Amino acid sequence: MNFTKINEQLYVSGQIYENDIADLLRLGIKTVICHRLDDEDIGQPKFADLAAKIRAAGIKHTYHQPIASVSAITHDTALLFAHILQESELPALAFCRSGKRSAIVCSLLSNE
Repeated sequence: MNFTKINEQLYVSGQIYENDIADLLRLGIKTVICHRLDDEDIGQPKFADLAAKIRAAGIKHTYHQPIASVSAITHDTALLFAHILQESELPALAFCRSGKRSAIVCSLLSNE
């Protein structure tokens, strides 16, 4: 998986799978935020199942902040994401199918 470093505390990526958890640990990720809706694609893991595996590996904080599309991203989306980050251990990884929704939400944080 390609993880894009936004800053020292935040990474974004496309869909992650169980076999990516070792890479998350190697990067020191302490929080994972999913911006995907469950069942967007065939074969996509349910977030609850993936989150359980992430937590079992030692990453305690997992959040599901589903965003249906780029056009559904609002100021409130960015505010909730900022709140999640403030309440979480960092660094964090935010992901969606391609990473685009997560990257846009991250870019809104820098405009706050």
